Amino acid sequence: MASGIISWRSQAQKTIALSSTEAEYMALSDASRQAIWYDNLLEEISYDLKPISLTEDNQGSIFMASNTVQEIQSKHIDIRYHYVQECIEQCKIEVSFIEGVL
Repeated sequence: MASGIISWRSQAQKTIALSSTEAEYMALSDASRQAIWYDNLLEEISYDLKPISLTEDNQGSIFMASNTVQEIQSKHIDIRYHYVQECIEQCKIEVSFIEGVL
């Protein structure tokens, strides 16, 4: 809001990922759920945020989120993590790339 960060969180993931791309994709899905929660909260007071901008430093996870075609490498990912794809299709969120820190 007001061009600033409104939420930041760090925690261990509850599921095991087979690659860093999968781990980032799962984190992106969790972030999208939290962003939609904030959007619903602010919608109650007539404040429109759509589309919500999320940034990601893994281009593979951005591709997985933007591409609804099921790839052989991602078919084992739990269905609940594909919520981010639905949010992008409905233009509730938009995901952009940001350089990560090494």
